[in-house]
Amino acid sequence: MRLRSSGRLGAALLALLPVLALPACNQEAPDLSVPPASQATARIPIEDDAPGFGGFSALEVLEDGRRFVALSDGGLLVQGDLQRNARGQLTGVRVTSRHWLVHPEGHRVRQKGQDPEGLTLLPDGRLIVSFEHYTPPWIYEGAIGHPDGTRLPAPEALENPPDSPILGANTAYETAAVDAQGRLILIPERPAGGGPLHPIWRLDEDGWARVADWPRDSGFLPVGADLGPDGQLYVLERAFGLGFSGRIRRIDLAQPDRAPQLVALLPRDRRSNYEGLSAWADDNGTLRLTMISDNNFTGLLNQQILEISLAGSPDSG
Repeated sequence: MRLRSSGRLGAALLALLPVLALPACNQEAPDLSVPPASQATARIPIEDDAPGFGGFSALEVLEDGRRFVALSDGGLLVQGDLQRNARGQLTGVRVTSRHWLVHPEGHRVRQKGQDPEGLTLLPDGRLIVSFEHYTPPWIYEGAIGHPDGTRLPAPEALENPPDSPILGANTAYETAAVDAQGRLILIPERPAGGGPLHPIWRLDEDGWARVADWPRDSGFLPVGADLGPDGQLYVLERAFGLGFSGRIRRIDLAQPDRAPQLVALLPRDRRSNYEGLSAWADDNGTLRLTMISDNNFTGLLNQQILEISLAGSPDSG
């Protein structure tokens, strides 16, 4: 989500940032406060000289944990390498390709009025982008591995969930995921009417169905999600205060009446606004939660990738 700095809260926050010293980005990130079952293993900046680079709010880590795809609010899709040491710890990030999103009518996407925010991959390699405004999700073929600098093929537009017409501006589907059956899952950042339950929508051959509700509390809103290798839906949530706070909870959509379980907490950080999440298992079966922060196209905020190792995950034995 691109921050609306014209508001009083946004202006106050941005005014504070230049005088607040924080530790430089590093690989070990020992200052991150996460539950004992979790271990923060890396925090790495993502940098590139390409025009329009920045504002990343969605992330997908590919199966081997050594490649990634990220999407910016401005419509820039980048792919690259996740460099790791012998222990599998993230040590560096290298961008290898850059593409501007293309509209179904064939022209380049402009952020104004659309604001691409969600990113997820189908089992067959197709890529789906969701939007925070009223644009329906788009599905791209051949985007993964597309040659650097070449034009992406025009996507196919899907239908929006039923609540789309009554969602407020800048509150729609920032969160996108795909389950093992290839069914798209969307969650609005704010529910219609401002209630405490965010509908979890799933698309199958019969259309959209509301399969569960995501409960909101403590001012946290869903900004990213992914289906983990354990089949559970992991949701990254963010709250604003004197900085950004984050947490990750998970829910089993096969048991939608059970409350979400907290799996990781991120400390309040005045410069790191984490929005994108990818959940995947490493070669040892340990669950990794990899996130990307949105710098809002400004040097006042960090643009980086944070990775957490979740001990005791179902796949870790």
